[in-house]
Amino acid sequence: MPLLRLLARLVARRALAVAGFALGLLVVSLVGASAQVETAPAPAPLVVPQDAPLSPAAVRVERLLARHDCWTGAAPADRTGQVPGGVVVTAPGGAPHLSARWVGPALEQVLGERDHRLVVHAFCA
Repeated sequence: MPLLRLLARLVARRALAVAGFALGLLVVSLVGASAQVETAPAPAPLVVPQDAPLSPAAVRVERLLARHDCWTGAAPADRTGQVPGGVVVTAPGGAPHLSARWVGPALEQVLGERDHRLVVHAFCA
């Protein structure tokens, strides 16, 4: 009988976690639909020689943006009111990468709700 109770608790916890995630996704989608989501404009480039090589991280960001239909600034007209499918982001101590998992935290950070200490490079379709 104790094993059955333990199993029931585990199933209930999983169901509660899935319901919480679904509710969070609904809230993010409603906020995204009602707010104009914009990433920060690209900063002015530093004064460096024209032939200076880019860092490996910068090269990776450029490649990810080019491959995955990404944007900075205002969302394209065909994406207005939709939650982005991905984000190019650099987490603390990490390398730039494309992620669907970080879309929610990136939106929270860009909208000023919570600082996740991310570098949000762009949102993607």
